[in-house]
Amino acid sequence: MITYIEQLRSLAGGNDDKLLQAFRNAGVNDTTYYRASKKQHGLSEKAAFRVYDQLIGGQHDGISPAASA
Repeated sequence: MITYIEQLRSLAGGNDDKLLQAFRNAGVNDTTYYRASKKQHGLSEKAAFRVYDQLIGGQHDGISPAASA
């Protein structure tokens, strides 16, 4: 199973700096990013969608990050 963080990292083109900035712009704290990146904790669907919206530059259309990856 592909995790939300893996999908978001792929959407960010593998650029962890871009992904971290998307987390910050989405209002998701750095600790959540680091824990998800190190696979210490999963990322909630709500947080994943907020970051996804930042990466694609708009509101999602109800399609999960998994469906667009």
